[in-house]
Formats: sequence, structure tokens, C-alpha cells
Amino acid sequence: LVTGFWGPFLTSFKSLAVRPYIVMGGSDGGTLWVGAAGDLVTTFAEDYLTIPANGSSVHLRFGSFYRFGEGRVAEVYTLLDLPELAAQAGRPLLPPGRGRDLWVPGPLAGDGLVQEADAEVTQESFNLVERMIGGLNSYDERDKTSMGMTRFWHAETMRWYGPHGVGTTVGLADFERHHQLPFLHAFPDRHGNGTTARFADGLFVAYNGWPAIRATHTGDYLGVKTSGQRVTMRCLDWWRRGGDRLLENWVLLDLPDLFAQVGVDLLGVNGELSA
Repeated sequence: LVTGFWGPFLTSFKSLAVRPYIVMGGSDGGTLWVGAAGDLVTTFAEDYLTIPANGSSVHLRFGSFYRFGEGRVAEVYTLLDLPELAAQAGRPLLPPGRGRDLWVPGPLAGDGLVQEADAEVTQESFNLVERMIGGLNSYDERDKTSMGMTRFWHAETMRWYGPHGVGTTVGLADFERHHQLPFLHAFPDRHGNGTTARFADGLFVAYNGWPAIRATHTGDYLGVKTSGQRVTMRCLDWWRRGGDRLLENWVLLDLPDLFAQVGVDLLGVNGELSA
């Protein structure tokens, strides 16, 4: 970890500040997990992987899940939004997102650094997300209403903070237009692969899927042409409940890994992909 990741990373990024906006913990089957999401605010001083340094300040969105055993960290799952970093450095790897590409904010209520949470509140949040996932899995591959998402989300005010290339959406209609329908067009047979970890903490719920989804790439997606390949997707999710429905969702998707499975080296592409 020190020589393979942190050494090269800290050579490229100077004056590194960690800015988490969600830190939450919970138990999944008796195993303790902590999930954290936020930004690394830093100066991009030297090239990182194939991304050229801009010598200026950048924010690198991150998500991490930590599994604990015998009082120590035993396993870590981390995603960095590298396409967003590349765009800030002036080398976009993807076409402009359908949603808004912006500096993703933390929870609207500023309450993501959970300290203590009521057990009943925690269970209610977890149950709501479980029911929502069940709705997603009921998609009939024809009509989006078969999923019944209006039962689970604040339709007018929900926020969905997707990875760079997809972007941020506000309201269920915006979410469906800019993310859900293009995603279902590209991966109509997508289905859940289970989770590596899922737990709740107060109003927050976290899922780690490594991978979370299996699907067939049967439609163009984010500028990548249809391949017909079977693919898996690594996803990290955090939700915040507001009352009896979900209000916010932070999502990181491992796009370099997804596109590598269909023969596209995202970080090796010179310039934008064709839309």
C-alpha cells in the first residue's frame, strides 16, 4: 500500500488536505465497517498515471470503505474520480455529462459526520434503502414506472451526485432523464450482484458493491459504443433519508474498470471520446 499507492500519489499531489463530508459506521453480519466520502483538496504538482499535472489546486473526489477485524483495519475499498481529475487538469476523458458536472457538495443538512445514532432511526433508514433496491430490481426492461421510484424518493427535491461524466441531478425527472434512462438504454438487463458491505448509521445508509452490478453492454454509454460484452461494475453508494423518503445519494462508479472490460483504455485515451 505504501510503495504501490501512497508513494506515487504523494509525489504527484502536494499540500494534501482530506475533506470528508460523510463518515459513518455500522455492522454487516457482525463485521464492523466504516464508510467515508469526500474530497482530497490538493495541488496537482506532478503527472499522475497518464494525467498531466496542471500545477494548480484540484479537488479529487473519493469514497472509501474500511473493514475492521480485531481492532485494526483489515481491508480497504477505495474509488477516486480520476475522470474528474483529468477534466480539471484540462484533459477531459469523457464527453460533457448530461447532468451538471460540479464540485459535489456534502449533505444539505451538514450532518454527515455521524457520531451517535438512534437504533430505531438507523433501522428505518436501512429498511427504506432495501425497499428502494427491491424496486430497482423489479424493472421489466420496458417501462421505468415498473420500478416505482416515486414511493422511495422526494420527487421534486432529491439530489443524485453521480461520477464525472454523468454529473449531478436535482429532482426525480432530472435523475431519470440524465442518468437512469441512458443507463438502462446501455445496460437493460442489469441486475444486482449483491454487496460487499451494507449498513446504516442514523439517517445515512452505505453500500459497497465490488462488483455491485452485472449487465450486458447493449447500448452506447458516455461516448463508448455498444460492445455486446458482459460487464461488472464496482460502485460505492451513500444515501441520506429525509423523513419517509430518500433525499440525497452520492455515487461513485469505477468507469476506468468498466470501460476496460469493453476494450477502452479510458486513462490512455488521447482527448475526448466521441459522443
